[in-house]
This record gives sequence, structure tokens and C-alpha cells, in this order.
Amino acid sequence: MKRLLAALALLAVASPAAFGFVYSEHKAVGDKAARNFVQALVQEGVFASSAEARAFLSESLGIEQDPATGTDYLVKLSNPPNLVTYGVLNALSGDYEESIFTLSEGLSYRFSATNAIIHLQNAAMAAFKDSPAYSEIIKIKPKFAYMALINNGHFVDYADTLEDHIREFDKSDLELLKSPKDGAAVFRELDSANLLREYLTLHAFAIHLAQEAGKCAASDKARSATYLSYAFMYNGFADHFLEDGFATGHLVVNRTVFGGIINNKALHDFYNRIGVEVMSLDGEVWKTSGDHMLFQAGKRWKTAGTYDNLAWREMPEAAAKVTAAVTQSLLEVWRAYEKARRGDPDDIIARVPDDNDKLQDFFISNFKPVSMMPIPFGSDLEMYKLAPQKVEQFKKVNALLPQRNFIRTRVANSVMVNLGTYNLWGETPRDLYGARLNMSAWNNYHDRPDKTGSVDQWVGYTGSFNLAAKRSEGSIEQYKVGGSYNCDVWVSRKKYFGVYSYLETGIHSGGNHGHLMVSPAVGLQLGPLLGLDNYSLPRWAMIPLQLILPLKFVFNPNYMVGEKPAYNFYAEIDLLF
Repeated sequence: MKRLLAALALLAVASPAAFGFVYSEHKAVGDKAARNFVQALVQEGVFASSAEARAFLSESLGIEQDPATGTDYLVKLSNPPNLVTYGVLNALSGDYEESIFTLSEGLSYRFSATNAIIHLQNAAMAAFKDSPAYSEIIKIKPKFAYMALINNGHFVDYADTLEDHIREFDKSDLELLKSPKDGAAVFRELDSANLLREYLTLHAFAIHLAQEAGKCAASDKARSATYLSYAFMYNGFADHFLEDGFATGHLVVNRTVFGGIINNKALHDFYNRIGVEVMSLDGEVWKTSGDHMLFQAGKRWKTAGTYDNLAWREMPEAAAKVTAAVTQSLLEVWRAYEKARRGDPDDIIARVPDDNDKLQDFFISNFKPVSMMPIPFGSDLEMYKLAPQKVEQFKKVNALLPQRNFIRTRVANSVMVNLGTYNLWGETPRDLYGARLNMSAWNNYHDRPDKTGSVDQWVGYTGSFNLAAKRSEGSIEQYKVGGSYNCDVWVSRKKYFGVYSYLETGIHSGGNHGHLMVSPAVGLQLGPLLGLDNYSLPRWAMIPLQLILPLKFVFNPNYMVGEKPAYNFYAEIDLLF
């Protein structure tokens, strides 16, 4: 069974972008955050200089600076030429290693697949590639494909609120993590959770370990160093999921194993490429993106009125946002250690509420990164302290994406059902029932604020089955495969209509005879002409409308060898998301 799932996962990751950001992006964010972390310790007066800070990190965590590159790396986990940095921990966690335990073991053994992956990734980056071919990764670590299929912990659940996500947190996980032999089960459980639960659980436990390290810093330096090392390793794992929470494609899908095969990846890749506006509880609004796009400038010149708008930046805004959140996450672990070292008896696990209704307030108050990351679309903003004059703007930004389900039917491997009439104008019309699978191959989508006059094009593969039934005369079956071409014609900023076309060939079977057939089809999708702004609708109306509005009406001639043509008319309804 696992081999079958791995094969299906390979199909799901055949094109790049199985996860939130690629390895090189996770590494760059983590490494920059680690440098910012050291600078912040100096700025806050914890250490008098960077040299003093690095001396402490060397003694307590075994972190040294590579003289050739200036990179801070963990000596005990590094096997030269591989240097394991905080960014490397971020990049491996969750995507390549399923737990802190397999991560630690893989890094410690020089000839492990984990070290081979690091070497492969370093070679790609040295050749100015942000990722090696996924086939090369899977050759070294076949489980990578399987993990891409089953792990839901890299995603938020689209249309579930921030509160919904946080309520899934289970305090008992923290107690289980105290014992490594029980901890592996927690990581397996988190695989099926959402990314907020995964981040909150692992970050909270990292803080717990830091507190334990601080409490024995004076009495048992060896134990303190061990616990502090694991605190930062746990946080490195946690921060991978914090980073995924900034990736567009991880904010817009309803992640399931079956959805991973059918449509999650295509929708994930599409939104990663075009990006969307998001907002945080801090009241910040920005456009974020995803895999392969995080450090791209985003063609700012297209909207720049002056050269002031094109001033050099160390990193694009979206990358700076996620880096700031990861820096804050590191600082929270450090501050927990420092307070405990000075005698503060706080125990983060004891303070986590047992009442799930109180979890949201607790984590927002105590974990600053929660307020810095994008809020899941469709959250109830009335619950939070936002600037009153900006609430309406925030509601528009945070609304469920108005065209998301229309786009899903274009780019995803969409399953649909057909209901209509076979041989509508013939002597023996029949009830027509059918199913169709569309697979996306190419698109030309115009990502611009005002799309009036643009035409978006979508090309793909299609396969269908039709059953034409009449009680007194038996049934007709059709099995067809072919191609699809669809275009959306925008008549205003928010309104467009879709033109669908299919060209298929296959087998027409009726009675005891089978015939070759050719089956062109053309259809219209008129729902988008309503131009509904979903944020203005109550949720009970919004969700059903997102099922109804993509409805298509299709005219479908059938030309069979040795038979009269049949002219069919049917409605095509999206079945799966």
C-alpha cells in the first residue's frame, strides 16, 4: 500500500513545489533569522558584542562561524563539507525528516540519506538553482514523495478560521513529548493536523526545554547545554511550519490525501506563483507568494511610479515578513531560557489552558509570531483588536478568495459529474449521466489588478465516461480521452464568462456493438458574470454558491463510425475540491 501511495505522490510532485517553500528558501530564511537573532541579543543588551554572543553560543550550543563564508553552523551535527545551520534545520524538518529524532540521527551519521540530501541541495545552489530535480531527491530519499502526499501539517485548512485552527491544539502532546520514546507518536499525530497546531505544539515544547535548560544552567552545565540544544532543534523544526504559514499555496487548499492526488498541488502551485494579498493580526497587509517565488522581486517596475519605489532591498517584502517572524520565534525560546536562568520558575506547559476556548487568547498573547503570520482566509475579524478605521479593508483582504473555486476548476485535476440528455433532437433521447476528470497542463493567466479586456487561457487533458439510459431500450456507454481548451473573457474588473471546449475520441458501446467515436464539445460558464464579492455574503450562503457558480452548460455532438450522430446537452457540476 505504501508503494502505491508513494507512486501516486510521485505524480503529485512531478513538477516542482511539493511543500511551502523549497529547501533553498527555507534555508535562506532560517539563516538570516539566526543572524538577526544574534544581532537582537546584542541590541537588547544581553551581550556586549556579537563576539561575546558567539562565544556563549559556541560554549552552550556548539555553534561556530565558518571563517570562509561567515556562516554560523552546529559543529556536532555537521559533516564537512556539509555545514548544518539553523536554516538547514528549517529546510529538512517536515519535508525530509518526519521528527526531531530522525532528523538528529540522520545528521549525526555521515553516510545518511539526510547528509546526501544536504550535499545535493548545496550543489544545486552552487549552480544557481533554487532546487535540484525532484527525481534526484526521490532517488536519494524515496520517502520524500510519500511524505509529500500524507503530511497535512504544512497547510492551513482553507475556509476554517484562525480560532478553528488553534482549537485543534492538544495539550497532552506536550506531556508526551517529555519522553522521547513517546514523542515519535506525537509527530505522527501532527502529520494529520494543521500547520498552526504543529507550530504551536513544537514551539511551546521548545520553550519548555529552554526553561528546563535555564533552571539547571548553574548547577548542571552539561544537562543545561543538552536541553538548550534540543530546544533550538525543536524550534528549528517548528519554524519550518511557521514559514509554510506564509506560503500562498498553503493557505488556499483543503488538504487531504485524495485531494493531494486530485487537485491540491495544482491549486497550491498556481497561487504560489501569482501570490495573494494577506493580513496579520498586527494589522499588516502585504502580498505573499510561495515556492521558488519568495526571493523574486515580483517585477516591481510594472507598478513603480518613480525610481524611489525601486530602491534596493536586501530581500523582498514577503521574505522579510517571514524572516521577522522566525527571528521572533528564536527570541522567544532564548528569553524563556534567560528568565529561567535568572530564577523565574515559569513552566509554559503548566500555563497552557486546559479549556480549548481559552487557547486562542493564550497563544496570541504569548507567541508573537501568531500575530505576524497571515490569518487564514475567512476568519472572524470581529474577535480581534484591529484598527477600527481599517476593519473594512481587512475584511476584503481576509475574505474567502472570490474566484478561488473557478480557478481550481481550471488548474486542478478536477472531477465533475454530467447530467443532461443524450441525442436531444433524435428519435430516442435518453437520460445522460457521466463523470469527467480534467488534468491541467498549461495556462496563460494575467495577474493584474484590473483584468478588464484580458483573456486567460487554460489547456489540459481530459477523460470522461458517459452512460445514456432509457428503461425500455437498455443503455449506451462511452469511454473517451482527449484534450481541453478553456478561456475566460474578462468584461470588467470582477466579471468574466468562461468558454469551455473539449475534443475527445474513444469507444461508443450500445447493445452488443462498439464503435469508434469523435466527440467535440463546447460550453459556457456564466456564473462569474454575477461578479459576487463573497466577503459581503454570510458564510452559509457563500459556501453553497461556490459550488453552484462554477456550473457549466455544454453542447456535445457525438460522431460514431456506422451510426447517426447524436447531439447531447448537459450541465457539468464540480464534485470534488
